[in-house]
This record gives sequence, structure tokens and C-alpha cells, in this order.
Amino acid sequence: RVGIVPRKWPTLEESFAQPGGQIMIDPQGQFAASELETVRRFVENGGTLYVFDDPANTGSTSNQALAQFGLSLDLRVQPPPPGMIDHLQILLWNGGGRTVGGEPLLPGPDGSSLCSLARHGKGQVIAFANSHIFERKTMGYTAMIPNASQNAISQLEYRLMSYLNYPPVHAGAESPTNLSTE
Repeated sequence: RVGIVPRKWPTLEESFAQPGGQIMIDPQGQFAASELETVRRFVENGGTLYVFDDPANTGSTSNQALAQFGLSLDLRVQPPPPGMIDHLQILLWNGGGRTVGGEPLLPGPDGSSLCSLARHGKGQVIAFANSHIFERKTMGYTAMIPNASQNAISQLEYRLMSYLNYPPVHAGAESPTNLSTE
């Protein structure tokens, strides 16, 4: 719906030479200084970088890339914040970490955030600390009829990808700095 076709590139440099948005999912392995510079320049020049990670990724190196944008992920498994009663909100938060820094896009009632945005130069970075909710074990397969939770997670994904055209052109009347699930 947002006109995105995923592609995989053989090197980080080739990937970040492409315009638009780039997604890092559960990164592992140390970044070289030149790679971090490539990532920084991409964002400064107007690119959108998504960094999706999860507490299950015990070898995470997300914070190496995020630090240069004033963001980090606290990837300790944390329960949903107190005060959440909605099933979908609990699903989104359960088993995830938290983001530190930036503008909260998915704030919890305790002031923590599961997803944050940081603007840098002409671009932006979106960090999300619960990447496992987008996996097949949660979302299922394309041939199945999604349940209410899967539909809501799909809507969250859609709204996150809308940030490629910041401010989101497809976000409707919703605030671009609050991706609440209500």
C-alpha cells in the first residue's frame, strides 16, 4: 500500500547508495567505522533508516548504528508497562525492549517507548525494539485470513513505512508522533 518493494543488496555500501529508506533487522556483527559513516551520510542526506531489533537478538549491534543519532535500544525483555489493558497493546509490548532518545512514536503509559524517531540532517531514523512481532510466528502466512491482532500489527507496519514520505502522507488525521494502537 505504500509502494515499497523490498530488495536485498550484497553490501552495506550498495544498499545505502539507494534512495529512500533502508531497514536493518536484528543486526549482528561489528560495524566498521566506514560503514557507520555510510549510514550517517545516508540519513544526513535525506534517507530514512529503520532499525528493528529484539531482545532475542543476543548479538545485537543496533546501538552502534543508532548512537550517532542520539538513539539506543534497551534490549532487556520487559513486561508491558503498568496500566495497559488493551490486548493489542499488551501484544505489541510483551517481550520487547525499549527505545531511548528521540521522539516516542509508540509511548507506554509509564513514559517508556517501544518505537522512537530521531531527525538528523535532512533524514530520520526510526528505532523499534520488538521486531519479533513482524515475524511469521506472529503474522502468519499470506494465504491465511488475519485475525484482529495481526491486522493491527499490519496497520502499525504500514504507518511506520509511511514515514518514508515524512510527514506521513498516508497517516490520515493521526499525529505523526504517536502511533498508538487505539
